[in-house]
Amino acid sequence: MTTPEVDLTPFQHVYQPGDRIFIELLGVTVTSAQGQPAPYPLEPGQFVGGNWVLH
Repeated sequence: MTTPEVDLTPFQHVYQPGDRIFIELLGVTVTSAQGQPAPYPLEPGQFVGGNWVLH
């Protein structure tokens, strides 16, 4: 995925309630208190991710 919003509705026939999805972010940008975006450097092997239970 290359956008900040993703619709998983087309995949509803594939997953069941209770399945999990793990999303790994490889490129991260943070925003300062002044509203300035800046890249957040990640070391090799480091990532930002999230783990959600699907309903």
